[in-house]
Amino acid sequence: MLKGICKQFITVKIKNHKLYEEAIFILKDNKQKLLNDSELVFEANRILCENEIKRPQKRRKRLKKLLFSSILLLSGALIGAAITIFITK
Repeated sequence: MLKGICKQFITVKIKNHKLYEEAIFILKDNKQKLLNDSELVFEANRILCENEIKRPQKRRKRLKKLLFSSILLLSGALIGAAITIFITK
């Protein structure tokens, strides 16, 4: 059990998303006094939008790596099979 910990946080409800219902932002100590509530919510929404744009690019890059690795594996297997057939004849 933790005692004496008090953190300020913002929850942002996300509508019409396949995976997420809400996002939770935990504020750094003494940083919540620098901005008012509407500015904090605006910043949280900005971060969400920024990360939503980057996500598909990472997925495409991972898919390209997986496809390239699969092609290398398949070509290695085919070359190995061809060498085996050539040696056994």
